[in-house]
Amino acid sequence: MKQLFISSTFALSVTLLSACGEKTANITPPSNDPILSTLTESAQAGAKDVAVCNSCHNVALDPPKAPPLFGVSNRYKKAFPDKETFVAAVVDFVAHPSMDKVIMKRPAQKMGLMPPMPLPKEQLSNIANYLYEYPFPPPCEHWKIAVKNAEKKGEVDNHIAQDKKKIQRFCQ
Repeated sequence: MKQLFISSTFALSVTLLSACGEKTANITPPSNDPILSTLTESAQAGAKDVAVCNSCHNVALDPPKAPPLFGVSNRYKKAFPDKETFVAAVVDFVAHPSMDKVIMKRPAQKMGLMPPMPLPKEQLSNIANYLYEYPFPPPCEHWKIAVKNAEKKGEVDNHIAQDKKKIQRFCQ
């Protein structure tokens, strides 16, 4: 039974990783990252599982398929400041995404609603704990891609102006 679970989990991970794939930047922290030792056990497990998120929430994708985890984490923390409600909201949304639960309206409108992630609830909870606890670096590459693509299309708006300011502030 355990072998079947491991095989099924591996097959699902391969499917999810290829769902958006293309150019990738690894969002899984290296095992020697000193920050990992400060995370709870659940968040440490989530750090290993977050690779399934990388296929879409990848800062290097051009065009982007989903917002970077830096933004997801920050927006969910604003909407759900305490960890328990944050984790519950992320798990609920990822398992059953819908437009009425979307926190990040603009990315959902531009990139579409994410597909449901048919992962075990414990794995989703671990990933959500990791999203809450890990201090993601600013997604400079994502912002630069967004500015480049918007300027190419002539779609320079307030959001792109904000991205330019973030690049100047965080990415120099």
